[in-house]
Formats: sequence, structure tokens, C-alpha cells
Amino acid sequence: MTDVLIQAGAVGVVVLLYHLGWLVPKPSMDRADREIAYLRQALEDERAARAAERETYRLESAPATAAAIEAAKTTAHLLTDLRKRNQPEARR
Repeated sequence: MTDVLIQAGAVGVVVLLYHLGWLVPKPSMDRADREIAYLRQALEDERAARAAERETYRLESAPATAAAIEAAKTTAHLLTDLRKRNQPEARR
């Protein structure tokens, strides 16, 4: 089949290239370019929204995180003091 198209001359070569997908009509390429631009913009919008969501979560959870850290420090201090009181040397 390829031999027949090549023997047909330039028209055969064009038909072969079109059949292989190397030649594409301009309206199809324009439509594909518009779709790619739309998808890139949608991706950028999604990335920006996700970054804003992460920042909001960080700001909302900061007070709770600070409170948890303070509670952990207080607990560590109390446990250290309790250990010192329960050592045999401290009882004498």
C-alpha cells in the first residue's frame, strides 16, 4: 500500500503523511492549542488555590500547635521535677 501511495507522487506522499499523523489540518491544531492553553491556565489556578489552602491551614493551626508545644514543655518540666523528687538521694 505504501508503494502505491509513493508512486502516486506528491499527492500520495501527502496522503501517506496525513494517514501517519504527521500532517494535521490547521483547525485541529488551533483547537488543540486553545485546549492546551486552557489546561495550563486551569493548572496554574489549581496550584494557586492549593497554595492558598495550605497557607490558610497553617495560619489556622498555628495557635493550636503553639499550645501543644507549651503543654509538652510543661509536661517535660513536671516529669523532670518528679524524677528528681523520687530519686533515693533526694529522700534523705
